[in-house]
Amino acid sequence: MFQPVPNLSTVNQRQLGLYYAYHGLTFRLANNKWALCSIQACTSMCSSQCLLNGNCVLAASNVKLGLWSSKLYNRLAVSRERGESMASERKRDLLLAMLAENPETVIWIHLLTLGSCNIYLSGNQRLRRAVILQPRDLPTEPAGFGSDADALWQELTRVKGWQCILVDKDVALPLGEIISSKLKTPVRFLDDIYHIPRGRILPFKNESVRWLKLDDLTLLESLPREAQPIGFWGDLRTSLIEGLAAGAIAQGKVVAASFVAARGERYVDIGIYVLENYRRRGLATAAASLVARSLQGDGLIPVWSCGSDNIASLKLARKLGFGEVSRRTYVVIGKYPANVSIRTHAVHNEREGEAVE
Repeated sequence: MFQPVPNLSTVNQRQLGLYYAYHGLTFRLANNKWALCSIQACTSMCSSQCLLNGNCVLAASNVKLGLWSSKLYNRLAVSRERGESMASERKRDLLLAMLAENPETVIWIHLLTLGSCNIYLSGNQRLRRAVILQPRDLPTEPAGFGSDADALWQELTRVKGWQCILVDKDVALPLGEIISSKLKTPVRFLDDIYHIPRGRILPFKNESVRWLKLDDLTLLESLPREAQPIGFWGDLRTSLIEGLAAGAIAQGKVVAASFVAARGERYVDIGIYVLENYRRRGLATAAASLVARSLQGDGLIPVWSCGSDNIASLKLARKLGFGEVSRRTYVVIGKYPANVSIRTHAVHNEREGEAVE
């Protein structure tokens, strides 16, 4: 589903020209909102299915073109300072307009907004039915969007250094068969589960847990990289300034943390990390509760995502009051470990079956 533009003052007219030039879109003005009238390459991205289907024509009355707010648009200047090409900028702008924000897409919208991922979107009209996004800080774990397994594979052949790919459940099996056949190797499948609160997140307190601020930067930098509450911000300082973090302090160090790993306009992905010797003490529960309740207080929806084999994280999500809303699936090349890190590296770093409360 596309998000309607709140008012035309937030729409950058240059962007409309980019969409028209890139996909041949036609627009009309209706009820103070830009509506999609006709389309040569369907940009329907309902839920996580950002399907680029060259055979689809959408009715203007049923589809709204979603554009990001001026606040998010201004942040795209960061990528321009990095010297990105106009082609890359245009692809990113296009995808930001097309991707509907939901629990499955918030991380990828966050990365696109920051200009922190590589985009694989074919310029060939026939092949423009799939998109692959590859985080620059985690190149082994790209995500694919689209329901055409062959088109996804064609894009995947251009991606370097990948070990698995996260895709919609319906396309995982046919894509896995193609990967296995082309690479002459078995593949494995692992679900990534998305949760949002069923209601108000339950309060859990621990006297060791407090908010983490920029003053704690030196303390946090002493932790191993995988234990730092960086999420998908690129660096610790940016995470503390732009995001939100709470942690437990013991023996002069941060032993547990919960934090904003990625954020959109409505949804916010949160992560947790607990040092192994400090698990089963209620620290993760208290820190995650503090962060999630604060986000809810600001009118945002916290998202809890983790692998289907991460039993401890699933239990903690239920304890806090989260409920499953959807799943996507990792297709993992057989020679690589099954415990892919996008769901564990600094987001939910608990071992399977081990309580982390």
